[in-house]
Order: sequence, then structure tokens, then C-alpha cells
Amino acid sequence: MKRCTVLLAFKILLIGESGVGKTTLLRSLKYGYFTKCGVTVGLDFTIHYVKVNDTTCKLVIWDFGGYRNFMRMYWENPHFVSGAHGVLLAFDISSYETFLALEDWLKLVRKYNSSNISIILVGMKADLSRRVPRDEILKFIRENQLDDYIETSALSMINVEKPFERIVEAILEKEFVLKGRSDHKRSKIIEQINP
Repeated sequence: MKRCTVLLAFKILLIGESGVGKTTLLRSLKYGYFTKCGVTVGLDFTIHYVKVNDTTCKLVIWDFGGYRNFMRMYWENPHFVSGAHGVLLAFDISSYETFLALEDWLKLVRKYNSSNISIILVGMKADLSRRVPRDEILKFIRENQLDDYIETSALSMINVEKPFERIVEAILEKEFVLKGRSDHKRSKIIEQINP
């Protein structure tokens, strides 16, 4: 009996303030080791594949430059943000200011996407001293009804793949719940492979 492997494609937004380590996390994921990165100007794109059970998912990851002057560009050009299936909302656990800025990023995402978009909060630079209290993080997750929270460190290669795996799981969980609805198909089936 042949098994059918389904390949799904998801648009994933990787957002948060400049310098929190978004691009560094992506490069560590891609190369398997830590590489220091410069500033992302505007947007960058990365393709990454994640397999969950028998489903292979192609993630088109939109890595947003986090400087405040880019925020206006994102608000004025909603096509950058709209149509996303999932969001990795990133902050630096050693910088309270980056945590406070999450509200603005969340407003942007929620304005231009479905109300049930999957969002994973990612605490970056877990190898550094914590300046964001855990109880405030948990409160933020509850108040904003986020799907999960993961701490990661690209430098120490801790949980580098976990946010990407978890966002796919969250999307697929919601996809399963929405499966019977004909008004909206969240995922795009690229191809079916019969090995």
C-alpha cells in the first residue's frame, strides 16, 4: 500500500524589535551552527521544511527588519503582513524594552490577518541573564491568547528548531478544527507525492 505525503506551504512572519536575534536564529537553523548577523534591512526571506507526522510543510519565513522606521512601511503596505498562517513573535529575554514593544508588533499582525492566526512567542538569547520576569511573560501570553512560548539561544544552539516545529503544529491543530469550514482554506497544498 502506497502512502501519500502531503506538502503544505505556510507563510510565517518572524517579527520583533531590531537586534533580538531573529536573523541569527534563522541562519543557525539553516547552517546548524551559530553565525553572527548584521541588521536586516526591510525584509528577508528564507525557505525551511518541517515534517510533522506524515505531513511535510514548506515554511516561507518572512524575516522582518525590526527598526522602528520600518514599522511605518509595514503599516502602509499591508501585503507584507497579510495572508500569514503563523507568527513567531520574538523578543530578547535580556532586554525589557524589546518585550514592551511586542504590543505594537501584535497589533500590526492582528490588523491584517485572521483573528485565529497561530502565534508563538519566542524568548531569544536564553544564554543571557533574564531581564524580563517570567510572570510578565505568562501574563502577556494569557492576555493575548498566544499559542505557546519557547525560549531559544542561537549562540548555544538551544531550541533552534523548536519555534518552527511548534508553529507548524499550532497551524495544523487549527487547520484540523477549521477543516469542515468551506469559507476559508488556510493552507495551500503544493503537491501530493505518492512514494
